[in-house]
Amino acid sequence: MLLSRLAEHQERLDEMETRLLDAKDGVDQRLVVANNSLRKLAMEYRGQHNDVVDQVTALQELVAELGALQGMQDAVLSGLKEDVARMTVQINQLQAAQSRPVRRSVQPASSVPTIKPVAPSFDVTGIELRGGRLFVAVASQGAQALNQVRLLEEGESFAGWRVSRVGDRSAEFISDSGVVELAVQ
Repeated sequence: MLLSRLAEHQERLDEMETRLLDAKDGVDQRLVVANNSLRKLAMEYRGQHNDVVDQVTALQELVAELGALQGMQDAVLSGLKEDVARMTVQINQLQAAQSRPVRRSVQPASSVPTIKPVAPSFDVTGIELRGGRLFVAVASQGAQALNQVRLLEEGESFAGWRVSRVGDRSAEFISDSGVVELAVQ
């Protein structure tokens, strides 16, 4: 009887050992799965953490840029306020000056001499457009040859007269004696 009981216990022990080994294999498999899940979660966390760090860095850069822009805006606004204050003072001064009566001594029209400019000693023979710029062709009065014609543009002078404006059919000249507009002849 003792032997049969011992055999029974041995059988139970073998059964329990088999169950323990099966349970251990199941636990090992679950541990592998859990370990793989933890690794995957850790990698995802690192990726998300890096993304968050990048976003925080980008936000900090934006905040710095906004601060610089705010400083520039404040400086411009301050300058504009100073300009407005200065212009307000000038406007007030102008309005005050305009409200005061102005005393002018007016001379009779007969006493003011009218000065007629001396006529230039040349004629306008034409207007030319070259390279998108207007030129006036002038020649001394009585000129007979083409080589006596000269092309002038605004700012150039001929016979003491400076070209101040060139139009389509005339040109304006200025000298010490006045302003004259000559038409093409």
